[in-house]
Amino acid sequence: MRIAAILAAIIIPLAVYFPVYQEREKAIERADKEIRELDLRIEQAQAAARKLPEFRDEVIKLDTELAKLRRILPPAPALNEIRELVDAAARASEVHIDRLQPGAATRRDYVATTIDTEATGKLEALEAFFERLSVKSRIIDATNVTLLKEPGLWRAKCVLTAYSLPD
Repeated sequence: MRIAAILAAIIIPLAVYFPVYQEREKAIERADKEIRELDLRIEQAQAAARKLPEFRDEVIKLDTELAKLRRILPPAPALNEIRELVDAAARASEVHIDRLQPGAATRRDYVATTIDTEATGKLEALEAFFERLSVKSRIIDATNVTLLKEPGLWRAKCVLTAYSLPD
């Protein structure tokens, strides 16, 4: 009986201890895994924090580049600006603008606004006018150009297309 009592004294505590011990070991493993995941996140956050000045510099460079590109493809058609560009090119070329009539805007990934245009001047002046338009920082296409001879002058009819890239 003593042996049974001694065995009972050993087995009962072990029978109770092992499930508790195993659950505790699982909890420790879960906590260790969570700690490793948190350490990994901390390392990633620290790496990102070290690169933050580099990212800020990159944002500044991209903003500068975007400002340059917005002169080429602004967020709105800005028809008044186009009128000023065309008038300036006409004055510099000694061409008279007879018609500058905005038309419909076509939307795709960008907006294309057509402008029916008529200009009169000497042939060389009209050539200089179209050349000046082609070198502007703003994208303006001249299509459907027709030339008509008039007494002492040429009349150029065309469709100017200005592009914009809305936000």
